[in-house]
Amino acid sequence: METIKKRISLRTALIISVSLGHATLMGLFVYHATKESRELIAEEMRGSALSFSRMLATTSTNAILSRDISSLHEYVDKTGKERNVSYAVIEDSDGTVLASTDRKFDGYILTDEVSRKANSSHGELFQQVGNVFDVSVPVFINGKKAGIARIGISTDGMTQKIAAVK
Repeated sequence: METIKKRISLRTALIISVSLGHATLMGLFVYHATKESRELIAEEMRGSALSFSRMLATTSTNAILSRDISSLHEYVDKTGKERNVSYAVIEDSDGTVLASTDRKFDGYILTDEVSRKANSSHGELFQQVGNVFDVSVPVFINGKKAGIARIGISTDGMTQKIAAVK
């Protein structure tokens, strides 16, 4: 049997190789842009969560010092109404919940792993639990830790934005 060789013209070979090169470069560009967008959205979410927690810590300082529970409830309720906020909690230095968006925790010491880490930290702390970023910021009065402000930010909004980027 004779082998039939089909020759491709130089022009056709050049068109195919340029097309494959363009397709490869476009694929790499889209992959890189999508990855970068995901990272930017996640960083934006972390920054937003930290800002909310810092604001809650700052506004609650005097109320923690004076044990003004009604003011603390007002602060956590307002914070809890913000977009993507799952919960807001203010605890004293012993870890007792002074105010929470979920009133059933008021007066209790939260003993879960996330709460223990938040209470033992002397700096800002990010923890991810499922689809929630738990951000805690300590409240210092005269250099002494008087409590912490914690906010849980749902990552569902971030997940939806990332899906839209894809």
